[in-house]
Amino acid sequence: TWILPFIGHMGICTSSGVIFDFAGPFFVSVDDFAFGRPTKYWRLDCMHVKRVPPGKTRREAWDAALATSSSIFRQRMYNFFCQNCHCFVAHCLNEMHYQ
Repeated sequence: TWILPFIGHMGICTSSGVIFDFAGPFFVSVDDFAFGRPTKYWRLDCMHVKRVPPGKTRREAWDAALATSSSIFRQRMYNFFCQNCHCFVAHCLNEMHYQ
């Protein structure tokens, strides 16, 4: 973000491009990035998702991990230093065992 560019705000998208970000206490924003349009993004490959339930595709597993993480973070208080948007994205990636 422009306030602290060395830290910045981050989110993660579903397999169809809908962005999720932990934007404040008990709030995960969906398709409305908290601080405006993204200035940079990395495209992550679903082939690196290692937790894929039987009968599901990697894309479905990706989306399920975001849904699970979102429901968890909607019950958490936001803390700028240790419970923030970076933690949310890390939780999503850990939930899907992204490597």
